[in-house]
Amino acid sequence: MPLDQPVSFNRFGALCAFAAAATGFAYSTSFSLYLNDPSRGTAYADSLLLLVGGLVSTAAFTAVDQRLRATDEAFALWGYVLALVAVPSAQRSTGATTWPTSRTRRRRCRPTFRARAT
Repeated sequence: MPLDQPVSFNRFGALCAFAAAATGFAYSTSFSLYLNDPSRGTAYADSLLLLVGGLVSTAAFTAVDQRLRATDEAFALWGYVLALVAVPSAQRSTGATTWPTSRTRRRRCRPTFRARAT
């Protein structure tokens, strides 16, 4: 264990890793429920669990990066960068597909062209 890192962050990272695992399991359960009964509540539960799991996993990734930095700094940094790029992209994709925005709300259909009168 590095001397400059407090033990409390190692414990916090471990707790966040367990929380990320629990939210991943809850997400897979919720997603299978959504496939059987596609309701708005299960869709919101899917999105919320994916967002929370991504958020708590960043603390776990940070703790793992700090532990691996002593053995091979380049591989630790590479894994950390990949993890921190993957989390926001997953959160962005789930937020864009589930939460209603001005782009996803129903709009009145307007014809793009009119037939010519002959």
